[in-house]
Formats: sequence, structure tokens, C-alpha cells
Amino acid sequence: MKLTDANVAKIYKRHLFDTSQGKQKFAEGQLVNEKKLYQRENAIISINEDKEIVTTGNPMLNKETKSVKADGTETWFITSKIPYKNDKSEVIGLIGISLHITARKLLEKYLRCVF
Repeated sequence: MKLTDANVAKIYKRHLFDTSQGKQKFAEGQLVNEKKLYQRENAIISINEDKEIVTTGNPMLNKETKSVKADGTETWFITSKIPYKNDKSEVIGLIGISLHITARKLLEKYLRCVF
């Protein structure tokens, strides 16, 4: 999950649940710089999506994307981002949720080759 302010300046990412011991509990969140995690092109696309959602107030739902990390590793996600509004219905940021689907994409690729 990520929370972004209306200026799309700060991104707060948090793993919602830590299930390492079979219990659901909140894990520690951290401030991250998206440009350091992903290649510049991927980071710019994500930041521009965030800016559009904050500006228009329109959500982005279930977008399938390939991201390339700075080390060249490819990862796939299904992402939804929705505007976060105050009690006056003004957009003050966004909430984004991504589901990691790299394993599914690799399986799909394998099955296309086999059949």
C-alpha cells in the first residue's frame, strides 16, 4: 500500500500484514523514494499516474504493469490507485494498492511456449 500527499512529493509504503509468525500484525512502514527503487522511466510513469489521479480525482483500477527495478529485475503488478479526499471532497492525496503477479506472468509465458 502506498499513501501519497497532494503534491505527490512523499510516498509512504507499508506492508499491511506481517504473517511471518502466522499472525496478522502491522509491519513497520517506511518513507521511500520511488526513483531509487525503479528505473527512471518506470518511476516517472508511476509519478505521472499519481499526479493525474490527484489532479482529476479519477481512480485507476486494476492496471497490469511491468516494472523494472534499478538492478534490471522485471516484476509484474496489478495496481489500483484511488484519490483520498477530505470531508470537503477535496483530493488531498491518493491510496495505492499493488498485487505482485510476477509468478503468474512467468507461468503464463511458460504455458504459451508449451502449448
